[in-house]
Amino acid sequence: MNNELAIRKSVEAEISGFEMKPRTLDEAMKFCDLMAKSDIVPKAYQDKPGNIMVAIQMGAELGLTPMRALRSIAVINGRATMWGDDVLAMVLASP
Repeated sequence: MNNELAIRKSVEAEISGFEMKPRTLDEAMKFCDLMAKSDIVPKAYQDKPGNIMVAIQMGAELGLTPMRALRSIAVINGRATMWGDDVLAMVLASP
């Protein structure tokens, strides 16, 4: 299986799987607080629920699930930016 096909299959699997998507501001705030307390999220998001809220909102505008946004959006010099293979996956998944 080539790399492009593997990335597309990864995107398809994530889209069809279980998602934790907050539907209200209150749910989003609880979600962000929960994620900020986790030591599994990137260090730039630990103990910073506001940064998590910005990342999931930015991700939502790009069509990403909240968890994918946390994985795909990095904070570099104080700016949220897409990085890594998820940028390529978005391009390849786009018509």
